[in-house]
Amino acid sequence: MEIAGVVAGLLNFLSPVSSVPGELSRQFKHVTRLNDEADRLRSRMRELNSRENDIRSELEIAELTRWKKPKSEVQLWLVNVQQMKAEVETIESQVDKELNRCIPNCFSRVRLGKKIVKKTRKIEKHKESGRFPEGLLLDLSAEHGKMLSAAKLIGETTAKRNLEVIWESLMDDDLGKIGVYGMGGVGKTTLMMHVNNRLMQSNSIGSVIWVTASKALELQKLQSDIARALKLDPFPDDEDETGRAAKLLETFRRRKKFVLILDDMWTSYPLYKIGVPEPSRSNCCKIVLTTRLLEVCRGMEVQRVVKVNLLSEEEAWNLFRDRVGLGCSIVLGPEADKIAKLVAAECGRLPLAIVTVGAAMREVEDIREWRTALLELRRSSKNEIKGIETEVFERLKFSYSRLRNDMVRECFLYCALFPDNYRIDLSELIEYWAAEGLIGDFPNREAEKDKCCVIINELKNACLLETAFNENSAECIKMHDMVRDMAIHITRAQNRFMVKLGIGLNKPLQGEEWSKNFERISLMKNNIPVFLGEPRCPKLTTLLVQENHALKNISSYFFCHLAALKVLDMSRTGLEVLPESISHLINLRSLVLRDCTRLKKLPSSFEKLKDLIVLNLSNTGIEILPSEMGNLRNLRNLNLSQTKNLNHVAGGIFSKLSLLEYLSMHGSRWRWPARSDNEEATIEELTFCAHLVSLNIEFLDLEALESYVNSGHWRVLKEFHFRVGSEISTLFHAQLKRSIEISNRLGGVSSLPKNTLELSIKDCHDITHMPPVMLMDLNQLTDCSLSRCNQLEYIFAGKHRNLLESLESLWLWELPNLKAFCKEKFLPGTFENLKALTVYDCSSLKSLFSTQMLLQLQSLEKIEICSCLSMEEIIISDEKDAYIGKANVVILPKLKSLHLDYLPNLKAICRDILICCSLSSVVILECQMLKKLPFSSLNLPESLQNFAGATSWLAKLEWDDDCVKRYFMKFAQRAADN
Repeated sequence: MEIAGVVAGLLNFLSPVSSVPGELSRQFKHVTRLNDEADRLRSRMRELNSRENDIRSELEIAELTRWKKPKSEVQLWLVNVQQMKAEVETIESQVDKELNRCIPNCFSRVRLGKKIVKKTRKIEKHKESGRFPEGLLLDLSAEHGKMLSAAKLIGETTAKRNLEVIWESLMDDDLGKIGVYGMGGVGKTTLMMHVNNRLMQSNSIGSVIWVTASKALELQKLQSDIARALKLDPFPDDEDETGRAAKLLETFRRRKKFVLILDDMWTSYPLYKIGVPEPSRSNCCKIVLTTRLLEVCRGMEVQRVVKVNLLSEEEAWNLFRDRVGLGCSIVLGPEADKIAKLVAAECGRLPLAIVTVGAAMREVEDIREWRTALLELRRSSKNEIKGIETEVFERLKFSYSRLRNDMVRECFLYCALFPDNYRIDLSELIEYWAAEGLIGDFPNREAEKDKCCVIINELKNACLLETAFNENSAECIKMHDMVRDMAIHITRAQNRFMVKLGIGLNKPLQGEEWSKNFERISLMKNNIPVFLGEPRCPKLTTLLVQENHALKNISSYFFCHLAALKVLDMSRTGLEVLPESISHLINLRSLVLRDCTRLKKLPSSFEKLKDLIVLNLSNTGIEILPSEMGNLRNLRNLNLSQTKNLNHVAGGIFSKLSLLEYLSMHGSRWRWPARSDNEEATIEELTFCAHLVSLNIEFLDLEALESYVNSGHWRVLKEFHFRVGSEISTLFHAQLKRSIEISNRLGGVSSLPKNTLELSIKDCHDITHMPPVMLMDLNQLTDCSLSRCNQLEYIFAGKHRNLLESLESLWLWELPNLKAFCKEKFLPGTFENLKALTVYDCSSLKSLFSTQMLLQLQSLEKIEICSCLSMEEIIISDEKDAYIGKANVVILPKLKSLHLDYLPNLKAICRDILICCSLSSVVILECQMLKKLPFSSLNLPESLQNFAGATSWLAKLEWDDDCVKRYFMKFAQRAADN
């Protein structure tokens, strides 16, 4: 009967497909190769499991961080993996059953084979969808808020009392709106920064949103600032206040519990008009605002007002003493000490005034200077400035007047051209000052930079400028809003500056608004759509109009009567064409058009700007760099980064720009060739730029790179970043010092610049080892990244001395055939300065180090190994020692961090005695076969501060004794609690 069923099934199976060409053979394969198909399914499932393990490992690490969580798509992907595992288990049981039949059922096998093929494809597709190029995690820290860099609280008693009052008010469920007010310079913002940071460290709130307001604040501007703080997309220009309020309200409702801090409010608005929910017991929301005006607190209907008072006399004197240096670096006689107290009293117990005046008098010992200072402060006109800041302004002006000379004072006033709370980029400010001629003439930009830094430090020491950091953690400077107001007041007295920043200007300025006395004009951050007319400003030297996104046109004759202009910044505007009248700017030295993406070409008269020193065309739509550019022979700084439409650079330009010092073409579409048949620039031209110190370019191919290296021109450079190949590494975050990135092909490269500090090799599948001739001269290399080179088996293939002696950081990333560091034994000097080693997804590596090799790696501080599926031991004993049963003592004296993640076959870290006297962190995840750590009571890492691993793995660990177990497990428990 069974045989009859099989025959019937076979006839059933053959009948519908016998007429389809090729189909019969495919069906027959399901019958004969069912086991092979099942093996392929299992293989794909193992790959999917590996991907799942990688993802879960990363998520497990993220659990130790408070403000990260998996994305919903990642969670869904993991759920689908579990479902597929169950489905594959069912299929495997069906395969086992089918293969164990005495007589195969052809129909059943065909049906099962089709099911296996379909499931295999589905798994392959699901594995690919698990790459998640945008990352696995949502960063909740952006939603939660951020820690702020806050100065030390001034006035121990007063400040701390205010801090506690504000904190208690925030913790009071019945108080939803709190107002903090006091005169300018009294320390309201600093106080709230400390409150912000305390909230960030507390678990009692959902998120903290900090928004800095300003004097010229309109409702729409406030709404946009809040949206930016909430990480929302910018509002459309045509969206009205009601629509904006609705979007903000919905966002706040989704966030639920939050504290909104509105710093430096000058106008009161109903919360519903802004788009902020009214705080209540049920929604647990809080609003805190700081202001100089009690009327604003009343208008916002705050439930508690906290007044930030002046310092006590004792606090004021102690602060003044500290800033002047009394009792530390200087000691005054009785009479001078008495005058110093009178000078301090003139500051009116106001922190900002005390700090600035104290800085101006720092380390002054001469009693005559103290008497003069007191006289100047007392003579200050109290009627010159209206408003409650009158006395503060006069104290600040005292510090301004005591600056070393007019040059420093003029540099200080220049900073008032930037908006309230604006973080001024140092390199940008240096270019402005230098172009204006404020600091005098210098032979090169480095000398200019040095001079500017001296001036900036002097202004910081006088407390007229503050150190700040931008979103990329780069150092900037900023002005306190009171200091900036004082600076603007000084310039207005002589009608020298026009400063209209971020006030929503949406109409072109009229002729009468362009005064002939103006020397500097700043119209940043407005919505001016067009510049009309022919303004006559014969003294105008700086015009800043950046971030007027609506600006599309400038009238043809606009620049005809602005011949004195030296600095023109039109960055981030919608400009499509520059008028020909720009040729009248015969004194222009700095032209900045950054992020003018609609600007496609330069006017034909551009070549007449013969005094131009700085030209920034980064991220513009420029398509051609015409030969006339060569006439800008004074050009020192040319920025063509991110010019994604640039497809032609005329030959002969750079051979004429002999004074060029800085050239950046990072991310440009155009790449430098070794030779050209269409009258384009070639590498040879760069060799004429004898003053070039910084070069950031991409080469067309390896031939072009080698041509440049052979020219020897790189020896004049202080910094460079060279790229060759179609893809830029995402793992290699090179700074612009001396770095090279090569992708797609490496074979044939015989040499690189000898002073290279960073090297990244990616997707070069044509090498089995690094070319020694290329590495031979890289004796300054500190950072190296090798990634996705599929044929790479060794870093070194032979015995070569003096290779990578200076290397400090090495990344080995997705090298599937890498077998070992070196085919031969290490020679003295190799990797002797290596501090950090990261190895990821090198699936052929079975071990990483030998005990002999580690003798060369005594500088290692960090080891990180992830997703190396064949890794069995991290450190293996040398063969001769293993043969005679000798135990080695392996010492890594500087090792601080050991991180192992998803090494499923790892059985041992080290079978010898491992001594790591500096080890502070050990993290081991997804290493289920690792049963024992290489530590006993005789070699405990006493510097350990962190030990983490999966709970299930920790439970299975074997220990030499309970003492060792307790030592490690106390750190594991601490990590789990956090």
